[in-house]
Amino acid sequence: MTIQDADSLFVLLNSKVEDLEAVATSQAETGSAESAESIFRACVLLAVSSLDAFVHEKSVEIYLDRLANTSAAVPKIASYLRVSPSDLQTPTTASLIRYKLSFKTLVSPEKIDEAIDASGSQSSTVWTDIGIATGARESRLRNALTLQVDRRNQIAHEGDWDPVDVALRHISVSHSQDCRKCIKAVVEGLGTHWA
Repeated sequence: MTIQDADSLFVLLNSKVEDLEAVATSQAETGSAESAESIFRACVLLAVSSLDAFVHEKSVEIYLDRLANTSAAVPKIASYLRVSPSDLQTPTTASLIRYKLSFKTLVSPEKIDEAIDASGSQSSTVWTDIGIATGARESRLRNALTLQVDRRNQIAHEGDWDPVDVALRHISVSHSQDCRKCIKAVVEGLGTHWA
């Protein structure tokens, strides 16, 4: 499969999360609850990673467009990437942008804001437009995303271990589905309103 843009990359990665969810659900139905929970943890990790990959690729697309169409974008993008403005006007600019972005995790609302603001767009306007389009305050989606990222961090950095209960935290298909739904809403919103 050839990935041509941020949207198709997200579709591919999201389909992998759906595949994993189906395996986990099957495990749960056959009584393998521990195995199912391990797979649901993997679903949350991959779902949040799919957002990270999307925002990285969307940033590349938008930065390249801005660099090609307006010289005013160069200083902001250069500052964000910590490169000199002249570095952004070479045949390897796309590779340089991807390289510099590879050091950034772009999943929390604040980090996404920084990427948006660097493009010359206003992150507050993008989120407000997302809120208007969904008929809900943008703070709800931002807060939901923060919760999903926090759960991902519990899994990735703490093994999803609860030191108070001295056990793994519970996770089920509803956790995975909620995570995918939130990530999809953020991706669709950014895909539509960050241009």
